[in-house]
Amino acid sequence: MEEVAEMVEALEDVILRARARLVNVVMNEELPSHIRQELFIALGRVNLAYDLVLNIICKLERKGESR
Repeated sequence: MEEVAEMVEALEDVILRARARLVNVVMNEELPSHIRQELFIALGRVNLAYDLVLNIICKLERKGESR
């Protein structure tokens, strides 16, 4: 179970870094609007992935409390 928790934490770190980079790129006003629109869509998907990771973390924490 500890191995799973470590993998989830690593995934969370990767997602947070990807989200930060995407936000920086999306804020670049020199990009064409259609590219920025695609990046906004990608950012939404990264946010969904982050929500899923947080859900897994909560479940792992609850499982640890019940023991």
